[in-house]
Amino acid sequence: REFGNVYYGAHESREVGTFEVESDSGFGIVVMNPYRQSDIARKEVRDYIHMLINQNREQISTIDSRISANTSGCLIGYSRPYYMPKIAKPSLSKPLRLKYTGYSKDVSFWLKTVLEHAGICIELEEVSFHDALYHDHLKVEADLFIHGEIFELNQSFSYFNFIKNNLSPLRKITQSDPYLQEYIKGYDELPFEQWMNQHLRIEKYLIQNSLCIPLYYSKRQIPFSINLMNIEIKHFGYVDLSKLWMKPKY
Repeated sequence: REFGNVYYGAHESREVGTFEVESDSGFGIVVMNPYRQSDIARKEVRDYIHMLINQNREQISTIDSRISANTSGCLIGYSRPYYMPKIAKPSLSKPLRLKYTGYSKDVSFWLKTVLEHAGICIELEEVSFHDALYHDHLKVEADLFIHGEIFELNQSFSYFNFIKNNLSPLRKITQSDPYLQEYIKGYDELPFEQWMNQHLRIEKYLIQNSLCIPLYYSKRQIPFSINLMNIEIKHFGYVDLSKLWMKPKY
């Protein structure tokens, strides 16, 4: 929403009419940090939060009509829906720290409301997008946070990069979890064509241990001049202009 781009032809006036094309624009997850010296290190606390998210996830489109509940995972076409059983609320010694950036503000406030309605106290703190990306203000100092991601055209390689690169929201988790380290080492012995099965094993582990929780899929509306013809949208919002043509003027 911070970038109000409109696609026009090179010789068109900015007063020309536009139409909007809706496209996929990634997904959002809740990341919980088990290595912190807080209640979030206990699996029963993470599982209870996970259960609450699972119970309320379908409401998320009320925040923004462009987002919808993600009940499966990050790998579109491969991740499968799952179920969280009901569990009793565990005791907590102090409020949990939920940090957020500007793009996740609305969803973070929604999550805070859901958790506090169920008796979990939350402390909110905003972090700049720059600090969230390049420093550890989210990855280290928060008990949980919401992360938005857009994959590149190759979904399989993008997921590998998502869990392994130095800017990954899961970096601290993968560095501190020996099981995840073994899963990631497994890529060294696998041909690329078999990576998807390894992705699914990692995703299943993250979900079952309430470390990375699917939350939403997002869409965006891209305005184009009414004179631009044959626009196609590819995977996760990439615009294919290879067959673009301009409506002739008469």
